[in-house]
Amino acid sequence: MDRIEFKWTDGNNEAFQQFYIETEKYYSQIVGGVEKRAGFVPYNLSDTISDVLIAYINGKPVGCAGLKKYSDSDVEIKRVWVEAESRGQKIASRMMDFIEEKARQMNYKRAILQTRPIM
Repeated sequence: MDRIEFKWTDGNNEAFQQFYIETEKYYSQIVGGVEKRAGFVPYNLSDTISDVLIAYINGKPVGCAGLKKYSDSDVEIKRVWVEAESRGQKIASRMMDFIEEKARQMNYKRAILQTRPIM
């Protein structure tokens, strides 16, 4: 049986940086190109994401989710991602539980998750 683990880190984590690059490519592809996302790039820089959760299966990083301060009372959920071959195991759901609990522990009142209909 696969062993699934979750570990907290920050936006500089090597696995997170790889997922960041992968998600940038994916997001650009589904919206029709990098130029259609240009206005969003300043709000999605990896070094602004302070608390990052990495999901591992048998020691291999397979997913991530992060938190970014939005205001004194609000936090934004960023980069929720699970590799295609690891989907269907409720990893994203479990990461969201951890992310929401971390936001509560940090005394945020509201969590924001921005997306687009195509996503």
